[in-house]
Amino acid sequence: MKWIKLLIVHCSLLIAAGAAHADTDTYRAQLGRCDNGETLAVLNTTNAVTDALMGASNCYVGVGMQVIREYYADTATDTGRKFIAFANAVHAASLNIYSGPDECYPECGTIAQTLRADTTESYIRQYVIDMLDYIDTLDI
Repeated sequence: MKWIKLLIVHCSLLIAAGAAHADTDTYRAQLGRCDNGETLAVLNTTNAVTDALMGASNCYVGVGMQVIREYYADTATDTGRKFIAFANAVHAASLNIYSGPDECYPECGTIAQTLRADTTESYIRQYVIDMLDYIDTLDI
């Protein structure tokens, strides 16, 4: 009898965890749609690549804000403000990283611009994935 009760409790926990994971799958799919905007291989100018990367970054910020509104209701305003500040800080810090070296002439402009946008995009995406991974560990 104890085994049956234990089995029922275990199955209930698995179902609850699966439901939480199913909710985050929606946001993971949205992140995938952000990735599939334009394939960088077909873009032929630095500005087009930069625009595509920054568009993906903005899309990730939008998904992150949805996650914050859904799962951080008690602190959504403060958490959202800090998330936006994080995204802006990554963008600003990458300017110093890629435009600051003394030896970057003459490629500073195009290479730095593309690397800056790529860094911003990858850090914001990973931050949102980390939020979703943490939510998946909770018993919601």
